[in-house]
Amino acid sequence: MADILYDTRLKSEEAPKVIILTHGDADGLVSAMIVKFFEEMENKNKTFLIMSSMDVTSEQTDKTFDYICKYTSLGSKDRVYILDRPIPSIDWLKMKYLAYTNVINIDHHLTNKPTLYKDECCCENILFHWDDKWSAAYLTLEWFKPLVENA
Repeated sequence: MADILYDTRLKSEEAPKVIILTHGDADGLVSAMIVKFFEEMENKNKTFLIMSSMDVTSEQTDKTFDYICKYTSLGSKDRVYILDRPIPSIDWLKMKYLAYTNVINIDHHLTNKPTLYKDECCCENILFHWDDKWSAAYLTLEWFKPLVENA
Protein backbone atom coordinates (compact mmCIF):
# COMPACT_ATOMS: atom_id res chain seq x y z
CA MET A 1 0.00 0.00 0.00
CA ALA A 2 1.12 3.53 -0.66
CA ASP A 3 1.74 5.90 2.22
CA ILE A 4 -0.71 8.71 2.90
CA LEU A 5 1.29 11.95 2.87
CA TYR A 6 -1.54 14.46 3.17
CA ASP A 7 -5.27 14.02 3.78
CA THR A 8 -7.89 16.74 4.17
CA ARG A 9 -10.90 14.79 2.84
CA LEU A 10 -12.77 15.19 6.14
CA LYS A 11 -12.59 18.99 5.85
CA SER A 12 -15.69 19.10 3.66
CA GLU A 13 -18.02 16.58 2.04
CA GLU A 14 -19.16 19.03 -0.65
CA ALA A 15 -15.77 20.40 -1.72
CA PRO A 16 -14.14 19.03 -4.86
CA LYS A 17 -11.60 16.32 -4.08
CA VAL A 18 -8.13 16.11 -5.57
CA ILE A 19 -6.54 12.69 -5.33
CA ILE A 20 -2.82 12.48 -6.11
CA LEU A 21 -0.99 9.18 -6.40
CA THR A 22 2.69 9.68 -7.07
CA HIS A 23 6.02 7.92 -7.20
CA GLY A 24 7.87 8.39 -3.91
CA ASP A 25 11.06 9.71 -5.50
CA ALA A 26 12.01 13.40 -5.70
CA ASP A 27 10.50 13.79 -9.18
CA GLY A 28 7.14 12.38 -8.11
CA LEU A 29 6.98 14.27 -4.82
CA VAL A 30 7.82 17.60 -6.47
CA SER A 31 5.14 16.87 -9.07
CA ALA A 32 2.60 16.29 -6.29
CA MET A 33 3.42 19.61 -4.63
CA ILE A 34 3.09 21.43 -7.96
CA VAL A 35 -0.37 19.90 -8.46
CA LYS A 36 -1.43 20.81 -4.91
CA PHE A 37 -0.24 24.40 -5.36
CA PHE A 38 -2.07 24.97 -8.63
CA GLU A 39 -5.24 23.16 -7.57
CA GLU A 40 -5.41 25.31 -4.42
CA MET A 41 -4.73 28.41 -6.48
CA GLU A 42 -7.74 27.53 -8.61
CA ASN A 43 -9.99 26.85 -5.59
CA LYS A 44 -8.91 27.13 -1.93
CA ASN A 45 -11.81 24.94 -0.77
CA LYS A 46 -10.63 21.74 -2.46
CA THR A 47 -9.77 18.75 -0.30
CA PHE A 48 -6.74 16.54 -0.93
CA LEU A 49 -5.54 13.00 -0.57
CA ILE A 50 -1.88 12.63 -1.54
CA MET A 51 -0.44 9.12 -1.56
CA SER A 52 3.05 8.02 -2.49
CA SER A 53 4.88 4.76 -3.01
CA MET A 54 8.29 3.68 -4.22
CA ASP A 55 6.63 0.54 -5.63
CA VAL A 56 5.44 1.66 -9.06
CA THR A 57 4.12 -1.66 -10.29
CA SER A 58 0.67 -1.95 -11.79
CA GLU A 59 -0.32 -4.29 -8.94
CA GLN A 60 0.61 -1.66 -6.34
CA THR A 61 -1.31 0.99 -8.26
CA ASP A 62 -4.40 -1.26 -8.42
CA LYS A 63 -4.23 -1.94 -4.65
CA THR A 64 -3.88 1.74 -3.88
CA PHE A 65 -6.85 2.67 -6.07
CA ASP A 66 -8.88 -0.13 -4.43
CA TYR A 67 -8.22 1.66 -1.13
CA ILE A 68 -8.95 5.12 -2.54
CA CYS A 69 -12.26 4.07 -4.10
CA LYS A 70 -13.31 2.13 -0.99
CA TYR A 71 -12.91 5.16 1.30
CA THR A 72 -13.60 8.08 -1.04
CA SER A 73 -16.60 8.66 -3.26
CA LEU A 74 -15.48 10.34 -6.47
CA GLY A 75 -17.55 12.17 -9.04
CA SER A 76 -17.38 14.57 -11.95
CA LYS A 77 -16.24 17.57 -9.88
CA ASP A 78 -13.23 15.65 -8.54
CA ARG A 79 -9.79 15.08 -10.09
CA VAL A 80 -7.34 12.22 -9.86
CA TYR A 81 -3.70 12.79 -10.74
CA ILE A 82 -1.37 9.87 -11.34
CA LEU A 83 2.14 11.27 -11.40
CA ASP A 84 5.41 9.65 -12.43
CA ARG A 85 3.92 6.15 -12.30
CA PRO A 86 1.59 3.86 -14.28
CA ILE A 87 -2.17 4.18 -14.38
CA PRO A 88 -4.20 1.30 -12.91
CA SER A 89 -4.31 -1.87 -15.01
CA ILE A 90 -6.80 -2.19 -17.85
CA ASP A 91 -8.63 -4.92 -15.89
CA TRP A 92 -8.99 -2.59 -12.90
CA LEU A 93 -10.11 0.35 -15.07
CA LYS A 94 -12.78 -1.83 -16.70
CA MET A 95 -14.54 -1.95 -13.32
CA LYS A 96 -15.38 1.75 -14.00
CA TYR A 97 -14.75 3.10 -10.48
CA LEU A 98 -13.21 6.21 -12.05
CA ALA A 99 -15.59 6.45 -15.01
CA TYR A 100 -17.11 9.79 -13.90
CA THR A 101 -13.93 11.37 -12.58
CA ASN A 102 -11.32 13.44 -14.40
CA VAL A 103 -8.09 11.42 -14.41
CA ILE A 104 -4.80 13.02 -15.43
CA ASN A 105 -1.68 10.94 -15.92
CA ILE A 106 1.57 12.91 -16.10
CA ASP A 107 4.56 10.72 -16.79
CA HIS A 108 7.79 10.25 -18.69
CA HIS A 109 8.51 6.50 -18.47
CA LEU A 110 8.64 4.52 -21.71
CA THR A 111 6.67 1.68 -20.11
CA ASN A 112 3.70 4.02 -19.54
CA LYS A 113 3.44 5.51 -23.02
CA PRO A 114 -0.17 6.67 -23.69
CA THR A 115 -0.39 4.82 -27.02
CA LEU A 116 -0.52 1.58 -25.01
CA TYR A 117 -4.01 2.60 -23.83
CA LYS A 118 -5.43 4.33 -26.93
CA ASP A 119 -7.68 1.44 -28.00
CA GLU A 120 -9.11 0.78 -24.54
CA CYS A 121 -12.60 2.21 -23.98
CA CYS A 122 -12.02 2.23 -20.20
CA CYS A 123 -9.29 4.85 -20.69
CA GLU A 124 -11.32 7.49 -22.51
CA ASN A 125 -11.63 9.73 -19.42
CA ILE A 126 -7.88 9.67 -18.79
CA LEU A 127 -5.87 12.63 -20.05
CA PHE A 128 -2.24 11.80 -20.72
CA HIS A 129 0.55 14.33 -20.56
CA TRP A 130 3.57 12.26 -21.49
CA ASP A 131 7.03 12.92 -22.86
CA ASP A 132 10.09 10.75 -22.32
CA LYS A 133 12.45 13.71 -22.74
CA TRP A 134 11.40 15.58 -19.57
CA SER A 135 10.97 14.86 -15.88
CA ALA A 136 7.50 14.42 -14.40
CA ALA A 137 7.97 17.63 -12.40
CA TYR A 138 8.70 19.62 -15.57
CA LEU A 139 5.72 18.02 -17.35
CA THR A 140 3.51 18.90 -14.39
CA LEU A 141 4.56 22.53 -14.64
CA GLU A 142 3.80 22.40 -18.36
CA TRP A 143 0.35 20.94 -17.61
CA PHE A 144 -0.53 24.04 -15.59
CA LYS A 145 1.10 26.52 -17.98
CA PRO A 146 -2.26 27.60 -19.51
CA LEU A 147 -3.56 28.39 -16.01
CA VAL A 148 -0.58 30.67 -15.36
CA GLU A 149 -0.87 32.34 -18.78
CA ASN A 150 -4.62 32.97 -18.31
CA ALA A 151 -4.10 34.40 -14.82
